[in-house]
Amino acid sequence: MVSIEPPTQNAAPNAAVKIGIQDLAGAAVQMVFDGGQPFTPAQTDAGGGVTLVTFQSAALFDPASSHSVNLTYGTKTLAYGFSVVNYVSLGAGDRVEPAGVDTSKPGFKLKVYQTATTSIGDNKTAEKVLAGQGGANIANLSAATDGLFDVAGVINFEATGTDAGNMPGDTVFPGIPGTLPDNTQTTDNFAVEAIAFLDLAVGAYTVGVNSDDGFKLGAASNPRDVTAPLITAYDAPRGAGGESVGFFAVTQSGIYPFRLLYWQQSGGAEVEWYVIDTAGNRTLINDPNAPGGSRINSYRQLKAGASLPPYVSAASPAPGEVNVSVRPRIAIDVTEDATIVDQSSIKLALNGSQATLPVGAIVKNGKVTTVNYSVSQPLVAQTAQMLHLEFSDSAGHNVVREWGFTTGKGGGGNLLNSVKGYWTFEKGNLKARVGRDLLYVDDSLASRYKFGVSGQGDFAALPPINGKPAHALLVPYVTDGTHKQMGLRMKHDIAPNGGGQKVNQYTVILDLLWGQGSAYGALWQLHDLDNAGDSDMYWQESSGAYGKTCCSA
Repeated sequence: MVSIEPPTQNAAPNAAVKIGIQDLAGAAVQMVFDGGQPFTPAQTDAGGGVTLVTFQSAALFDPASSHSVNLTYGTKTLAYGFSVVNYVSLGAGDRVEPAGVDTSKPGFKLKVYQTATTSIGDNKTAEKVLAGQGGANIANLSAATDGLFDVAGVINFEATGTDAGNMPGDTVFPGIPGTLPDNTQTTDNFAVEAIAFLDLAVGAYTVGVNSDDGFKLGAASNPRDVTAPLITAYDAPRGAGGESVGFFAVTQSGIYPFRLLYWQQSGGAEVEWYVIDTAGNRTLINDPNAPGGSRINSYRQLKAGASLPPYVSAASPAPGEVNVSVRPRIAIDVTEDATIVDQSSIKLALNGSQATLPVGAIVKNGKVTTVNYSVSQPLVAQTAQMLHLEFSDSAGHNVVREWGFTTGKGGGGNLLNSVKGYWTFEKGNLKARVGRDLLYVDDSLASRYKFGVSGQGDFAALPPINGKPAHALLVPYVTDGTHKQMGLRMKHDIAPNGGGQKVNQYTVILDLLWGQGSAYGALWQLHDLDNAGDSDMYWQESSGAYGKTCCSA
């Protein structure tokens, strides 16, 4: 035995079994695949006395499936197994109507956003920068139309136009370099969104992205959907020549929307997007010079009047999120492009069970429809969970999205150790991700508080957390006598513990930054809540320490 394909793990969905045998000398060969009936596989002379025994399945292997091969050749036997990569399968629900695609406009539609105030180090930060949450856009948009660039050719960019990666013919990124506030040019900290409508036949595809730094590639009926399955991704900085390979299958021919998110932190910058054939040859997507059998045509826009369906723009729990509370509060935002969500069509299921959405669970603000649902019974701890969302729109699009998350540790029947409240302020309000919403102590003073993101606007001096932008709430320092009405009220819904009628055992984790010149800052008050006296714990500026007041029980 001199060679065996495919590898034992992450085989392609259309992988062929190829076994090289030295000096077979005409001996009989029999193969049993997945325990079926024995058959005689194809044989070819590979030269050098090697016979190549081959089996190609008529159908694609299922995602993440396992398979066995038992080969008898002469007096010898081979038992061998392999597993298939968990690839993405695209079908009718992921396509767009071909009549709605402008096939006279080949290529890609690009959004380029560059920031002078945020360091991009992962896909999540890149998404925030693209959404305008990382500072002003300093990219050169002079050649853009409505903030978007038309690229008629291929995705093969390098910061200076120098060839890099696997494919020659690099060109500069549209809009890069941008200009810093001091009027110097820069190729650092920018994100690119490339939207493409790919014309695909039924079959399996292997695609590659060569990037410096990171990226993610997904496909869905609206490719901006945050629950769209990822085909491949790299979620960290890396140098030139870094390649990531992904697999997907098309079950029905048609035109499919794709989205490539690429980002650059510092140093070199390049990205290529291509398809890889079974011989390992790489061909750039939409390469006009590619042979007919290797070319994948890409179109950059829809025709006037055509539209994509609404998409999930935010989801909590997020796809792939881990350590989620066993009693999560589910919140899903669906954003409209040009069509309107039919609220009566919205259906939510958790682990296959239809959720009963109470009155008020679905709310709309502008073009965003939010679905809220609180799990009434605790989920099994440290277990994979599955969410299923369905809805339709005014154009007759039917959208089905599914994604998974994993719960963290539970705390037994009374859930003493589960998270009871979690607030991140990422939506610019007091809504909870877990537990009950916070409240202002005095609603009439709500306009004095501010929400924002570290490094931006009024929060420009606020440092990031772990090197990443952080959403924050500013509780103002006041001198007009209203300080006892400033603050937030938390209703925790925790049962009494530790003896008595109150909660005596709890853990609170806070990220706090105290302002200067305030002398003292009240942290919390646990008694006499309607009689604003001294707080039970405070911060002292002169010592930089926390203390318990005289009046604390």
